[in-house]
Amino acid sequence: MNDVKDLKKSLPATESSFIIDLEGMVTGKQYQGEFACKIPNIKDQAAIAKHRAMLNGGFDAGLDIGTKNMHHMISYLRYTLTLFPKWWKEADLGYALFDPNIVEEVYAKVLDFEKTWLESVWGPEEKEPDEPAKEA
Repeated sequence: MNDVKDLKKSLPATESSFIIDLEGMVTGKQYQGEFACKIPNIKDQAAIAKHRAMLNGGFDAGLDIGTKNMHHMISYLRYTLTLFPKWWKEADLGYALFDPNIVEEVYAKVLDFEKTWLESVWGPEEKEPDEPAKEA
């Protein structure tokens, strides 16, 4: 049986970092800082799901899609960010911010890294060929 440590050595780096410099769309405040993130393993994915369920409070059917999406992003970032600025921590890891675009951008950066990571593991995603033009 392969050792998990050996598996990690054979995979591309599972951590990355990025910097943001954004203006909040609600407050106009400038947010700057360095973040680092990791690829979530099964344990992390379970923790993300549990945290999202806790934020949704069992009211999934009654919550609007925007709130459910924000809860997903907040939960995801809670378990994938490994380094973040002081202001992010003081804002309850993004949940207490007034500017949703900041959370959305940090989340997008994490997903960009994950997409790149998955492509390096599996190769680029194959695109469907364009449909031939229909004759009139």
